[in-house]
Amino acid sequence: MRKWAAVFLTALLMTGAFFLPVRLSERDDQRLLNKPHIIRQEEREGFAESLQLTTAEKLLLLRSSGVSSVVLENETATVIYGAEKGVGTGVNTFALTPATPDLTPELEENSRKWEERLTRILSEIRSLQTLGALPYLWDASDGVACTSRHQILYIDQDSQVSFLVYSMYLTSPTYSMYLTADAKTFRLLSFRISWNKCPPPGWGFQGTARFGTAWRDYWDMDSVSSAWDTEYIRSVLEISDAVQNRSGSCSANADVAFAYGGQTLRVPLVNWVNSNQDGILEWNNL
Repeated sequence: MRKWAAVFLTALLMTGAFFLPVRLSERDDQRLLNKPHIIRQEEREGFAESLQLTTAEKLLLLRSSGVSSVVLENETATVIYGAEKGVGTGVNTFALTPATPDLTPELEENSRKWEERLTRILSEIRSLQTLGALPYLWDASDGVACTSRHQILYIDQDSQVSFLVYSMYLTSPTYSMYLTADAKTFRLLSFRISWNKCPPPGWGFQGTARFGTAWRDYWDMDSVSSAWDTEYIRSVLEISDAVQNRSGSCSANADVAFAYGGQTLRVPLVNWVNSNQDGILEWNNL
């Protein structure tokens, strides 16, 4: 009798060992379906950063056809960057002045983060002007307002690699600038400068002589094609008085070829000029 009881108990344990994990797994799966796990933004950022994508690799992905985008935020609060008496000296030195007082703690924290991001972006703009990659837009006496800012999550459909990009719209009495920047490094990825009833922005005494090489170094590309340094591309960048004052509207298009890791990145360069002294200069429109 004891022998048969032992056999029965052994069979019962073996059956439980086989079916119980399956039942537990089914129960856990059902629980996950009933209560889905949402991957937080910080987890997505951490995954992307763990892959150590370079700025050049992100640019290559952005210009590929397999990338989709999702806008994560849509704030309308404005942060003013304007020169206050006794604050800052020299070109492009700005004082932070929040334009939206009495915010709730959550909005106040969000506004503080954007102020820090915008400060970093303005620093990048100053650096690019010094390098010869951007024309001079503002000086210390100009008030510059950030009137729109978003976070955009780009996702590569093949690899599922994702990374964040900031988009911002900066305005002043003379020039406005829409830009995108890598959220990790704050390096600018694209820009669109526009002006209304005023001359196009100037490039300083060196003109556009360093434009292509400056962006090569800034983006850490392997090389830039020497074909960028032509009279035509310089004319697209500088927009002469003859073009600015001609009757009617006109536009000019070009591209600059960069090489990275055996791949070629062609970055579009465009200008539009109207006879009423309105104009746009666009680099790497995304």
